[in-house]
Amino acid sequence: MRSVVLRLIAVVIVTAASVQIALAEKRVALVIGNSAYSNVAKLNNPINDASRLAQKLKEIGFDKVTLKLDLTSDALRTNLGRFARDAAGADVALVYFAGHGIEVGGTNYIIPTDARLSHVDDVDFEAIELSKVMRSLNRASKLKLVILDACRNNPFQANMSGAGTSRSVGRGLARVNPPGSDTLVAYAAKEGTVAEDGDGENSPYAEALIRHISTPGLDVRLLFGRVRDDVLKATGRKQEPFTYGSLPGQQIYLAAPAAETAPKTTSGGDADRRIKALQDELARRDQAAKSLAELRAELKRQHEALAKQNEAAKALVELQAQLKQQQAELAKLKRQSQNKPQQTARLQPANKAGTTAQGTRSADYWYQRGLKEAVDNQFAAANSFRSAAQAGHTDAMYRLGVIYRLGRGASRDYVKSQQWLRMAAAKGHSEAKIELDVYKHLWLQQAGNSNEALKKRVEEERRRQEARKRQEARKRQAALERQAEAERRRQFLETARKADTAYERKNYKTAARLYEKLADDGNDGAMLRLGYMYDEGIGVRRNDRKAAIWYRKSANAGNGDAMYNLATLYADGSGVRRSQKEAATLIADSLAKGRDFTVKQMTTNSKLWSRSFRRELQKRLRDRGVYSGPVDGRFGPATKRAIRKLAGKS
Repeated sequence: MRSVVLRLIAVVIVTAASVQIALAEKRVALVIGNSAYSNVAKLNNPINDASRLAQKLKEIGFDKVTLKLDLTSDALRTNLGRFARDAAGADVALVYFAGHGIEVGGTNYIIPTDARLSHVDDVDFEAIELSKVMRSLNRASKLKLVILDACRNNPFQANMSGAGTSRSVGRGLARVNPPGSDTLVAYAAKEGTVAEDGDGENSPYAEALIRHISTPGLDVRLLFGRVRDDVLKATGRKQEPFTYGSLPGQQIYLAAPAAETAPKTTSGGDADRRIKALQDELARRDQAAKSLAELRAELKRQHEALAKQNEAAKALVELQAQLKQQQAELAKLKRQSQNKPQQTARLQPANKAGTTAQGTRSADYWYQRGLKEAVDNQFAAANSFRSAAQAGHTDAMYRLGVIYRLGRGASRDYVKSQQWLRMAAAKGHSEAKIELDVYKHLWLQQAGNSNEALKKRVEEERRRQEARKRQEARKRQAALERQAEAERRRQFLETARKADTAYERKNYKTAARLYEKLADDGNDGAMLRLGYMYDEGIGVRRNDRKAAIWYRKSANAGNGDAMYNLATLYADGSGVRRSQKEAATLIADSLAKGRDFTVKQMTTNSKLWSRSFRRELQKRLRDRGVYSGPVDGRFGPATKRAIRKLAGKS
């Protein structure tokens, strides 16, 4: 039973499922533009329209795009035949025709460049019926799409004799009713009307189609709705595009949807620290430039205000005295440090080996440690920044100056604050220079106020700067994450394309290796394909146990086809312990996923399965509330209705 069942589902695995690799469907297109008609005036835009559309289809990832220009009758028939072979096994097949089209006696035709059409009956021999174009798409599995920008004013109509007798010649193409629920025919203008060739390089319809076809994740029905709206607007509502046919309920798009989630990022390690340090440095430089401009404007306003204050001179004298006292205290500290070599050594830059008084740790080590500790323990962060500053780290000197000024992680000490800020400024640290300007000019402005008011204003200014830094850092981090996700997605799609191409070309060993890589990344479609390859011995040594393992992984990820295949192994005891109960549970799960193939097998080929399996499946149907009949292993109308109901097909 197993070999028969697996042969039945092989087509589904290779084509309809196409390994269900996300966004890796096979898509093919034939794009035709006829401009140089031999027996009537040349059309300006069809070759431009076809060329631009073909390029756009390649850009959005179509696997094969065939562009043909100015085709004669024989060439048109030959290319449709070749395309029918390309469409076999494809998920999406598309034919686009730009040029002349005509309706005669209720039948639609597209016109080759060598057509004469001197009589109404000539269309049967010199033109191509639209039905032949649609038949070239028959073997595509998901979407069959015909786009006709072929309703332009037709000069053949006026020259054709015999019209109006037994066969009428229409002004535009006639309405069409595509067969099946997966076919769309899109007209540039609705039935019985004509479309404009356009005054520019492209027709209004082609311009709108090219504009919207590359929109990521845009359902094909919404795509042609937007094209309709644009053409109506561009032509002053003179031309209304129209689509005929119907599609199933799931979303179908021509351009892949954009990534919805960003990958998780990891931290730790030298590379991460260097990236974080680079981000911080970029943020600091951007903010420093903004802060410098703001401070210059603020300083200008402050100087103007000082000029208007009668007590400015007195305040300046007092402040100068204060600064002189601070300089004396700083000089005193320097003299004291000269008598203490151990303290002086701690203030020197790191030696060539990168060692400090703290041991063999580098200045960058203590600086990065301080950044991490600042989140939870400001005192520990202050100690780490102090070690980094003593080892010669410029930004650590700046941060230590801020710590002493704010009194966070260490006692507030304006003398030590200015000491560290001056050391950082001497090394070219722009924000340290700004901080010193804040000391100088804000103190001048606030000379008449209390020290507490000055501290409050300085603190508020620092908080604003820190908030801006955090916001810029978040923006840069988000940009990096988006870039990483785009690269991951590109690599995934490239691997999926190579895997499918290798499988189609029967390079099965390469395909198996690539599918395993995709499966390791969690793709259930690749797991399904690997299970099938091990099941049938395609490109790998046949191994029922490995087939069962990959089917199980894919089924656990929610793949209904993998559930069906795994059920066949349990039913036969191939690679797993034989269990009709487990097989029935898996088939019920596959039905609940709405898998059409499983429904068909259970309703039309159930006799391929054992009587005990059928009884177990009836029990599962009863347990899920869709069946109340006898458990006898006979799949009569009641059982089949229950199967369809569980699959949501009733």
